[in-house]
Amino acid sequence: EPGCVVLRGAVAMAEQRRLVGAVCRRVNAKGRGQGGGFLGSDGQLNSTPRRGRIYSALRDMPGGFVLDDICRQLVERARALDQAMPAMVASHVIAVYYSGEEGMGWHRDVYENDGEGDAPVVILTLGDGCEFGFKHHQNEPARYRVHCHSGDALLFGGPCRHIMHKVYRILPGTAPQQLLRPWSHLGLGVKAVEGRLSLTFRQTPALLGQE
Repeated sequence: EPGCVVLRGAVAMAEQRRLVGAVCRRVNAKGRGQGGGFLGSDGQLNSTPRRGRIYSALRDMPGGFVLDDICRQLVERARALDQAMPAMVASHVIAVYYSGEEGMGWHRDVYENDGEGDAPVVILTLGDGCEFGFKHHQNEPARYRVHCHSGDALLFGGPCRHIMHKVYRILPGTAPQQLLRPWSHLGLGVKAVEGRLSLTFRQTPALLGQE
């Protein structure tokens, strides 16, 4: 559908490892349980019992230039495939760690920190894969169900910028073993490749400094 693109195998394993490493350095630099990582001060995941979240300006991420470069490449590839996909320059990234199989319910990205205008939202999956759903109207069934695996990217912008979407479920045990070593430094006490790490890039320069 115009404005919605899935890029399979968009990020090579070497770059996936670099991205996970950048998130690990951010966790360790800011403090794992002090508002800088996926855990709260109580040692539990800071978003829900099954999800931890980091929201950061790209400029504040260790190796932020790597994230910025990869996001630019993804947007360029998507625009080459879909004339309805607008340009986008990412200012922020949201890293979400999912443990177990629980996903996220139906929602639209419509808030101030979700992005400007019709610039695309760029979602990159690392680790375990997941199943996405998409639809345009609240009371209709999902129009599309898409599986994304480690290194796959999903972009929605232009006419699909505010499309409803959900993560039906995480697919445990599908993470590539090559992510084992960097994964162990996410500050979660995880000693094996477990869970999904989602990197969502957004264009919200007006919010720089308000993270």
